[in-house]
Amino acid sequence: MTQRMTDDLVALFEKAEHEGRCMLVRSDTQRKALLRRRDADQSDAERLAPSVYARISHLDDLSPRASAFQLIRALALKHPEWVFCGLSAAILHGLYVSYSDIRPQGKLVVHVMGSKRRAEYDRFIVQPHRPPPYQARIVRVQEAQATDELATAVACARTLPFPKALAIMDSLLRFSSTDRERALRELERVGAHARGVAVTQRAILHANGASENGGESIARGIMIEEGFQEPELQVPIYNALDDEDYYVDFVWHLSDGSMVFGEFDGGEKFSSEEMRDGKSISEVARDERLRESRLTLHGTPVLRFTPRMLNDRAGFVRLLNAYGVPRNQS
Repeated sequence: MTQRMTDDLVALFEKAEHEGRCMLVRSDTQRKALLRRRDADQSDAERLAPSVYARISHLDDLSPRASAFQLIRALALKHPEWVFCGLSAAILHGLYVSYSDIRPQGKLVVHVMGSKRRAEYDRFIVQPHRPPPYQARIVRVQEAQATDELATAVACARTLPFPKALAIMDSLLRFSSTDRERALRELERVGAHARGVAVTQRAILHANGASENGGESIARGIMIEEGFQEPELQVPIYNALDDEDYYVDFVWHLSDGSMVFGEFDGGEKFSSEEMRDGKSISEVARDERLRESRLTLHGTPVLRFTPRMLNDRAGFVRLLNAYGVPRNQS
């Protein structure tokens, strides 16, 4: 191998490692170069599947969604004939998928339509699926073949409990030009007696593109199932002291004219550098306290909850009741 070829390969590997990407090694020459580089700098490059390598420390620094995305992209390059479906297609389209569903039992499941056999590796499983009885629409997204966005969302919702089905439908309305009517027509293609149709229909009817993330959607799904009134989402509340609007995640209007505000405290606002917008964690926490002090200026209570609280449904219901969140009239 010439020095130029070696330098080009090193640059390619370094770029992949920096981005936390999986590396598709297309030839024995590339594989030998990668292994020599691994041995020389004692890196933790690991073979994930035939011809697919990754630097594990970089890959593990990514979120489950981002690491799944990188692996799916590498597999798509290796198997250009594969058509990704279900939750794997949802990841490619940028739809909401919960971390627990990305890695059930701690291992990523890659969903492929038409793949002939199930294959299991140390870090992931390739799960084959039969094509649906109706014509599946295939699109190219993120350098991979996948079922189209609308069909993907409906297929995923049919396999999920209502709160998660609502979350994926919320994300569909938020990030695409699809509306409820088109989603309902897509559901009709599945057939009235197919698995999960009733749950999916309910999720479509309650879907709201104003929901900003999956946690907010799941919380709202629990509220709906437990008989609470649906809140308004992302409501601007004018703050005269700062002469600006604060957007509140949830607002309920009570019969006496007062309100209850609800705020979902997802961890990303603290852990994500992008969401912190250059601020330190302590600065973000300070701004949150200041924001809440403004929201409660006129005595409106602020119900705050975290993703962990949603795992205790009975406790979450007690919290909603304690703040006087209204229930639907039976």
